[in-house]
Amino acid sequence: MRDLVVHYDTPLGAVKATDAVSFSLGAGERLGIAGESGSGKTTMALAILRLIRPPGRIAAGEIWLQDVDLMSLSPEAMRQVRLARIALIPQGSMNSLNPVTRIKEQILDALRDHDVRISRRQGQERVRELLESVGLRPEVADMFPHELSGGMKQRACIAIAISLRPRVIIADEPTSALDVVVQKQVMETLAKVQQDLGAAVILIGHDMGLMAQFVDRLGVMYAGKLVEISPVRDIFIGPLHPYTRMLIASLPSFEAKGTFHGIPGLLPLLRDLPPGCAFHPRCPHAFDRCQRDEPRPREIQPGSWASCHLL
Repeated sequence: MRDLVVHYDTPLGAVKATDAVSFSLGAGERLGIAGESGSGKTTMALAILRLIRPPGRIAAGEIWLQDVDLMSLSPEAMRQVRLARIALIPQGSMNSLNPVTRIKEQILDALRDHDVRISRRQGQERVRELLESVGLRPEVADMFPHELSGGMKQRACIAIAISLRPRVIIADEPTSALDVVVQKQVMETLAKVQQDLGAAVILIGHDMGLMAQFVDRLGVMYAGKLVEISPVRDIFIGPLHPYTRMLIASLPSFEAKGTFHGIPGLLPLLRDLPPGCAFHPRCPHAFDRCQRDEPRPREIQPGSWASCHLL
């Protein structure tokens, strides 16, 4: 992705939901995108799939999948890319599954929609294989979504997402509505199917503990910008951007029981960002230049990029 800009048009002016976001993703790599609610994470994911709808629009940028420029594809060609080459595991499984259709029909619909011609028997066998690959019993195929638990519904969504063996899987906060035990089961399922497919994963969320356990690299978003991206171990050992440092410092710690360190202030309105660095009103290290000049991403050390004048 190169310099992705997504605007939402409002009566009060354009809201820059993502602003000049750039990153690369290697084959089989796990990339995490973290940040506060409203920082542009989900908008970025929908832009990759070209699912931004009015009043939203992709104002600028390039999105390449191997040698294919996704921004140049026709709507029909892009529809064929979705699920077949890039799949989405949505945040709310109950909202994305059809409540009046059995699970097997929803999986088969995805296959038919991409012109996969198989017999009834082959379809039943394919559904069984997909459900077993995500740890669900074959009889789940004949159930409706309301008959499944939250974790089972999320794994059914994973089964649909991997039905055409995509090269990239985008998981948008796949465990946000689940308890911690089920979270672990779902993430283990995602890790297993990713290894089986050899696919790359973009994991979007705000659970830094989950990111630490799952991803290889972590990007941190703030006010529509990617302010830091580094190997996940480097970010937790030595975060570069002040926002990343404060985000990690806000996590509970065994060393300082009962002491919580929040980030003062609130995320700025995306239609009315402060001049210079968007984080400077909340940053304890801000100086004059931060209020005037917008920092640009720089490679601070091999593989680690950040946007901060302090660096």
